[in-house]
Formats: sequence, C-alpha cells, structure tokens
Amino acid sequence: MNLSLTWANFVLITGLCLIGYYIVIGLLYYRKDISLLLKPKEKDRLPVTAKQDLFTTEDANVENKILSNDPASEDILPADDEPPTTPPDVQDFVDEIDAYTQACGAEVSKEELLINFRKILHKYPALINSSLRSVLAGVIATASENNCSIHWREDELNELWDG
Repeated sequence: MNLSLTWANFVLITGLCLIGYYIVIGLLYYRKDISLLLKPKEKDRLPVTAKQDLFTTEDANVENKILSNDPASEDILPADDEPPTTPPDVQDFVDEIDAYTQACGAEVSKEELLINFRKILHKYPALINSSLRSVLAGVIATASENNCSIHWREDELNELWDG
C-alpha cells in the first residue's frame, strides 16, 4: 500500500481536525449559554394584556366573589392555562429601571440614583398607588444592588415612592 501524502494535504487534514475538535469542545463547554441564546426572549417578560384594564369594576366583583364562601365562586376563577395579567406599564417600568441601573454601573451616587428613579417613576403615575408597589420596590432594590452596588433600606424606598 503506497500512500502518498503531501505537506499541503497534511496541513489541511490536521487543520480540519483541530477546527472540529475545538468546535465540539466549545459546544460542550458553552452549551448552557448557547441554549439561552437560542431560546426566545419573550419568556423573560411579564405577560401583558393591553386591551384589558386591570382595575375595572368587573374585576372588583370577581374579587368579592372569590373572597366569599359561595360555592358558585369557583366558576369565576381563571383557568390555569391563562397567564396572570399585569398593567402594560409594569414591564416598561421594570425594563427602564433595569436599563438605567445597568447603564449607570457603580459610578453613580445614591442621591443621583434616587432623583433619577423618581423621574422614571413619574413617567408611570398609575404605578405609584398600585397594589404592585412593594413588588416594584423590590425590583428597584435588586437592580440597584446588582448593577450599582447600592443597597436601599425600606424607609428609603418608601421615600422614593412618596417623594
């Protein structure tokens, strides 16, 4: 068996084997990151129902019936297949807070952050007195801690909402 192999063929075969090896190793090492990149981003967002107002009189009647011990109230409960609804402004507010804290980084002061959070909050007046206030305060606190290394006390967060 007389097999002739030129240097060009040797370099080509060796190069293709190395490229294949590093692709396989890279895919194995970064498989979680790659799977996160390939998944759609919509699953990270809160479900929003734009046409339905969250605070209607029909919803108030539903709440009253749910709290009562009436057996007919079980028919009113939403199906498990339907995602919970949130006001459309909530996701925009959360996105804006997250984007702002990421853009500021660690070089922003607490006072400057407080002033700018108030400006952002005044863009969404429906959220100031909503029932989601404590949840949104938690979002602000978490975004500040993760992106700006600034920790808020509960009274400081209340001052943000009241001020």
